[in-house]
Amino acid sequence: MLSVLPWWGWMLCGVGGIAIVALTTFLVDFLEGATAIAVWLIGVLAGLAGVISFVIGVVRFLKWAWH
Repeated sequence: MLSVLPWWGWMLCGVGGIAIVALTTFLVDFLEGATAIAVWLIGVLAGLAGVISFVIGVVRFLKWAWH
């Protein structure tokens, strides 16, 4: 269950998503056609999930630090 992750867990998930974006951006340059589009789409979705996860981690960190 993701809701029980601590703030640093959310941030790690965000960093992982951003790392997947970096990898797929690198790989798209070497691929062509539908494969490149599929890899690009995976990168976009992972990037969005990574950014959302990282923002949740920052909000939870601020909530934790404020108390």
